[in-house]
Amino acid sequence: MGIKERYEMFRVQVRERERESERFVMRKRRGREKGEGEKRGKESDSEEIDDGDDERSERWREEEENEDNDEEREEGVKMTKRTIDRGNQLGYQSKMIRYMILHEVAFQLTRGSQKERPTLFDRFPPGRLVNEWKKTEYDHIPVLVSLPSPLPFIPRCRYEGRPPGWFMVQDLMAALPLSLFVLVCKPSGVIPKWAMIEYLDHPLRRHTLIGDLSSKLRGTLINDKRVAKQVEHICIMLSHMGLMYIGENPTQHRFISSFTTMFFVGERGQLYDTSTSEKGFQCVTPPLSRYNRYDYSFEHVSDVYTCWHHLRALVSSTLFNFPSGS
Repeated sequence: MGIKERYEMFRVQVRERERESERFVMRKRRGREKGEGEKRGKESDSEEIDDGDDERSERWREEEENEDNDEEREEGVKMTKRTIDRGNQLGYQSKMIRYMILHEVAFQLTRGSQKERPTLFDRFPPGRLVNEWKKTEYDHIPVLVSLPSPLPFIPRCRYEGRPPGWFMVQDLMAALPLSLFVLVCKPSGVIPKWAMIEYLDHPLRRHTLIGDLSSKLRGTLINDKRVAKQVEHICIMLSHMGLMYIGENPTQHRFISSFTTMFFVGERGQLYDTSTSEKGFQCVTPPLSRYNRYDYSFEHVSDVYTCWHHLRALVSSTLFNFPSGS
């Protein structure tokens, strides 16, 4: 699949999602009008229905009640409607840790093992609604990286006529393991806490891809604009660091959306040993040529690990946060 075709598939997906949302709104409106008609003449006061998070929570409950083939939940899981908050309740990490994790996942997705792997577009067809993707049972998900790596199920992402390295933000979101998703993203949707915990408590199922989760949980996470903007922002910052590159606009019909931003994962990186810099608040001592430079060539995901840990060691050895003249 080429990049232009991928954009067209996203447009089809958006149109289908809009139709689904319109149908849901119409059902809610008819139900609301019916309820108001029954109460008319009996009660003079009626409570207003909040259109914000309450509506999303009602939608989740309605879909949950109507679904007949829910998975059996493990004993001991507390059935509660308490939702996850926007803090670090599930392990949300600091800035540089989030950058490192997303760089590793993007590299594995686009430049990982070259052995035969199912493509991302075979696993998650881009022209269909997220809720309509074929559900793969956990025991049948192909294992592509030796365990206990957190990246065992990530497929490969390749675009026709393009070298390895290209991906769309929505591609990365679908291929992100849940165990890493909770470290880098804060979802804004209303999600029952048990829906996340029942995956995260399992030593292997915690690495299930977002695209392989249950249909409601998958749709809530992938269609979340807040999450898409968070992922896009991290990729933009990695581009400023020289580890990724922002793709150009391939078509004049492009959506102004974080979901469709294209990025290219670079093959090389550079680090400067700033540990010899003098004390400073937030800037190293110029010029940059006075520092030793380390060139990294990323051929395996282990090279990405090494680069980031080297960066952490250099930052820890650099004398920052000292007032001028101290």
